[in-house]
Amino acid sequence: MRTKWAKRALALLLATFMVIGGIPFTNYEPKAVLAAGNTHVFEASTMATVSEKGTFTDGQEVKYDDYFTIYMSASSRVDSSSKTWDDGYTSGQRLNLGGKADVSTPKNVMSFKTSGAATVKIWWVEGGEDHRELGIFTADGTEVTKTTEGAGAAKNGVVMSTLSLAEAGTYFLGGTPNNNYIFKVEVEESAAVEA
Repeated sequence: MRTKWAKRALALLLATFMVIGGIPFTNYEPKAVLAAGNTHVFEASTMATVSEKGTFTDGQEVKYDDYFTIYMSASSRVDSSSKTWDDGYTSGQRLNLGGKADVSTPKNVMSFKTSGAATVKIWWVEGGEDHRELGIFTADGTEVTKTTEGAGAAKNGVVMSTLSLAEAGTYFLGGTPNNNYIFKVEVEESAAVEA
């Protein structure tokens, strides 16, 4: 008796799958979603130490890697400074760009190019007590976004900021209204994928 009912139930289930399998899904369109893309990391601790002012020249280009390029000035240095952030990140060396960001030259800035939207995390130290921040600029000098945490930091106080870039572009990161110290920058690009 069980076998007869089991066979009928199985036949009914298979028939249902066959009917469902024959229904075309013509209204389905894949949707683009954002997924984690490439992450690029700059760390001042991996650079050669340059503690003398005047080693670099205004506008001198220093390639960190294939992603980050630094435009130095005569005041730029890569010197020692031991700091620890709340997230546990520690570093004993900083990029001291030497002055306010100048995109037109360019000097006192770090450049990178994104292929889409991106999140930029920066581990930095305020270079003075006059509420300094870090800004991200386009090639024409337009400020796209800037940090807001420096206003509450004391001179030489550690700050970790997260900024967002909405679209692809070549960007320049630097101090505003004056110099700050950069220890680490992490740029995570978002990539559109089909769902």
